[in-house]
Amino acid sequence: KEDKPYAKLDEKADEKSFDFDKGFKNKDDAIKQAEALIKNSKINKGYDVSEGADGRYYIALTPEATETEDSNKKEEKKETENKEQSKPARRSNDNVKTGVGSLTGVSMTLITAAAALKKTKKK
Repeated sequence: KEDKPYAKLDEKADEKSFDFDKGFKNKDDAIKQAEALIKNSKINKGYDVSEGADGRYYIALTPEATETEDSNKKEEKKETENKEQSKPARRSNDNVKTGVGSLTGVSMTLITAAAALKKTKKK
């Protein structure tokens, strides 16, 4: 676990001064802080409290008037992100683009043009 300090309950805090990166030790304090933050907010009217992988409880404010206490929300998001990242991206062509194909085409065109020019000069 990390050594960073836990967030402390501050009834007078607003969302600009509050550090959302610090998690709370228990869920009740996180809920109380979230309610204090939305009480002092002009924009946000709801909150989500979720438990992180480190065992701390984190607050996310929302403009809608919702009160969600989902303990597995962040972990599920991380798992789905990790699954999406673990799948290799499908590429239509795995060949290395060396330019040999275009060089071959240019040289064939040049040879054909030179042969045609030589043939017309003979007549």
